[in-house]
Amino acid sequence: MINNFWFYFFLTPVVVGTIILSIPSFYYSSINPPVFEDAVSTCKDISNEDVYATQYGTLQDKCIANYMGEPKDWEYILILIGMIGVFFVCPLIIYIISNLIKYR
Repeated sequence: MINNFWFYFFLTPVVVGTIILSIPSFYYSSINPPVFEDAVSTCKDISNEDVYATQYGTLQDKCIANYMGEPKDWEYILILIGMIGVFFVCPLIIYIISNLIKYR
């Protein structure tokens, strides 16, 4: 069973998904979330004139979004890959059970 291609085919996504989902940098629920008023007071010296400066709007809007800890796109992609890997647990279990029944 261990020398079989399908064992590693099902095991690899499970291991990668488990590692990705266990990275603690994806846990955004802190005990004391940042307060918007603190973000505004921190970013008050940054330019708020050019509305089309960034994808968020002004440079001050980008500063506030970064202060509030807005997740980035690549983090969503990694979480999606991790979830897909965890879904491979069921096929892996079915494969292991079928091989145990077959070789018994």
